Amino acid sequence: MEKVKNKDIMKDKSVHAIKKYLKERSKQSNRDSKYLFISRKSDRVDRTVINRIFNEYSDEITPHTLRHFFCSYALEAD
Repeated sequence: MEKVKNKDIMKDKSVHAIKKYLKERSKQSNRDSKYLFISRKSDRVDRTVINRIFNEYSDEITPHTLRHFFCSYALEAD
């Protein structure tokens, strides 16, 4: 039961954070990029920059845990 609770919390936090980010991203000139994380200068953000951002804002959520969560969630949705 604990796994389900943690997954739901992760899902809610992730969805909320991504929606908030996409709202801010919509103000950028390259907002139609195929990449989720974009910079002001180019379409793509280097992975070291993404790691630095995650480390600054969260001790629990990392790019790796986010990828793992979404992959697991996608597999369970089938």
